[in-house]
Amino acid sequence: MWCKTVNRAWRFTPACVIISNLVFSGSLYGTLQLVSSPLVGRWSDTSGRRYVLLCCLLLSAVGYALLGLSTTILVMIAARIPSGIFKHTQELLRGYMADATPKERHVTAFGQMNAAGSIGFIVGPMIGGHMAELAGGFYLISMMSASLFVLNFVLVWLLLPECHAKTPATNEKQTENSRHGNRGKDNGFHPLAFVKSFQEISWTNLWDIFLVRMCMGLAIMVYRSNFAMLLDYRYEASPKMIGYVISYSGFIGMISGFFVGRIARFYKNDARLLMHAGMLQFATLALITWAPSLTLLMICLTPLSVANSVARVCAINITIERGQGQQTGALLGIGASIMSISRMLSPALGGVAQQLHVSGPGLMGSFFAGAAVAVLVIVPQDGRTPESKKDKTL
Repeated sequence: MWCKTVNRAWRFTPACVIISNLVFSGSLYGTLQLVSSPLVGRWSDTSGRRYVLLCCLLLSAVGYALLGLSTTILVMIAARIPSGIFKHTQELLRGYMADATPKERHVTAFGQMNAAGSIGFIVGPMIGGHMAELAGGFYLISMMSASLFVLNFVLVWLLLPECHAKTPATNEKQTENSRHGNRGKDNGFHPLAFVKSFQEISWTNLWDIFLVRMCMGLAIMVYRSNFAMLLDYRYEASPKMIGYVISYSGFIGMISGFFVGRIARFYKNDARLLMHAGMLQFATLALITWAPSLTLLMICLTPLSVANSVARVCAINITIERGQGQQTGALLGIGASIMSISRMLSPALGGVAQQLHVSGPGLMGSFFAGAAVAVLVIVPQDGRTPESKKDKTL
């Protein structure tokens, strides 16, 4: 019944109205994600990762269920609000893993999590594509997404214990309150105190790593914004070949995620590893931009995918280490917001660059990668954490 209603609603809605509302829906979702990431992260700092993760999973499931049951465009747009505000499961899980694992295993844990997530991004579109061809495909996909969130809610409820950051006295009171279930009294979630808590973040110690993350994110997103068009125009690649190339890049990124920990242990310095990953990103983007053949482009995609995986994990770990375990969720949320800004800017920047030259997105991506490396070189990276500064004074 719902499937037929949804199909009729889509069939009789003017195309221009559908397109404009879909654009608004996507913009609304992106804006909500941008604003809510730090707030949800800070909420997890005060109320516990497991508690907030359970709330976000359940409310995200509600959002996708409403999306599948929507019979009008306006209801569909409204259904995107819960997901836009609460779908921050990856950042919450990274915060949980930062609390649950020793410092020396952070890079390995983050790399394996990214690799596992990559599997979902590879398999998910394949399943969704097949389901979309069935009768009422939109309804089925939305309900399956909601069901997966409910399944994750059950798994977290049954298998994931509460975990508290191993930090000094700053978190002892929060830990004691959480153990006794006093979430609503003295957990720092009063609106004014909640907003003011962001002032406690050491921005002077973190601005450069956030800038590096934005530049590296822009580098790869600007390049990817018109990647399929480049393959079609320059190499006359078929849609099937374009799909294989994109899948190959994702597969290499997934595999490299399992080995990031070993690479980090070999370097023993995340800042230096991040710098070398940025250099590799810069070089491979430049080579791919002028690659004379599709074969050479695929060869260059291998180190680029590895560099992206390593840089992503190292940047997150450096952010957490400089925060010294305090307000980890807020820092991860701010990082997610920065990446959201990069996603919002990259299509426009890529389009302008593509208008100027077919190799424009690649050149602009190389520029941003070089800018990230320049920041890492110019701004001293040794002894940036408060702990290391304290050791030096002693």
